[in-house]
Amino acid sequence: MNKDTIEKAYTNTFGLAFSELVFSRVRRPVTVRQRTIRGRKTERTVKYTTLDKLDAVVQQCTGCALSKTRTKVVFGKGAKKPEIVFVGEAPGEQEDLQGFPFVGRAGKLLDKWLAVMGLTLNEVYIMNTLKCRPPDNRDPLPEEKKACRPWFDAQIALLKPKVLCALGRHGFGNLVPFEEGMSFGQFRLKKHAYNGVPVVATYHPSFLLRSPGMMDKVYEDLRFLLEICGRPVPPSLQSPDIKIE
Repeated sequence: MNKDTIEKAYTNTFGLAFSELVFSRVRRPVTVRQRTIRGRKTERTVKYTTLDKLDAVVQQCTGCALSKTRTKVVFGKGAKKPEIVFVGEAPGEQEDLQGFPFVGRAGKLLDKWLAVMGLTLNEVYIMNTLKCRPPDNRDPLPEEKKACRPWFDAQIALLKPKVLCALGRHGFGNLVPFEEGMSFGQFRLKKHAYNGVPVVATYHPSFLLRSPGMMDKVYEDLRFLLEICGRPVPPSLQSPDIKIE
């Protein structure tokens, strides 16, 4: 089996963006195909050898109707070579205004999770599968998810994390599809995968703001997350007591 055949099989399994990085010693431009809001297909070649270059391209994206209603593109924040990437579904109102993910009350709670894990923002990365806020925080449409997926895949390929931590039912469902009606809790404390990257599921911080009694389950998930990364569980996470404000 020649290299082209192997690369094609790898692309079919893990996706174009990830395959491009694996099979190229000198990183080649990646072709990203998008559908415009008029339904016309366009093709553009994007050089994304660094996260900053990818960010600059995504800031100009007009691949779906959300480009008409957004205030700012919300690309992500954190370390450029993280072990853990936390993934939500889509930006909210404050994220749309500021251009950064998880900046409201949910973001402050996520910061506390990092603290009890013995981590800082300089060691992890935080992002959403969608880069633009759906109006009135409605659920993203299928065509919006599809338009944004190449950017997400390219971002993960550059970050090369050890594990993805999916936040909430929707954040997890965008990485590991499951049937409607299935309990989200059954996916906790198990190792899943997205394009070959391990995925761990936990509740979204915004859910904990409404249901603080579920924090003990989140602590279990965070300990499991550290175990997947091969990190020791610090004393701060063995008997945590996070105050939800």
